[in-house]
Amino acid sequence: MKPVRSVVERLLWLYHAARDPASSIWTKLAIFGALAYLLFPLDAVADPTPLVGLLDDVGVVAAAIAYVSRRLPPGVRERTARTLSRWFGAPRSGGAGSGGPS
Repeated sequence: MKPVRSVVERLLWLYHAARDPASSIWTKLAIFGALAYLLFPLDAVADPTPLVGLLDDVGVVAAAIAYVSRRLPPGVRERTARTLSRWFGAPRSGGAGSGGPS
């Protein structure tokens, strides 16, 4: 469940950053540009092409997430954490190797 939560967290960063008035125009252009690329019917690589057709879409979304994650306005991470808690419950404290305090 942790990998799913991690992907959803990053997608929620895009959602909240797109709606936040404090986001720069460049941040919003990156988000909506990635969305337009995903929705545009004539991809650079056709989606029916096995595996390769989906990799370009994944790459575009990953690039948007990488760009936006460094430019999140204040409060976006907190709003995302609240949404994740509502949807998935509070994060569990892990055992050894979880990255938490020991």
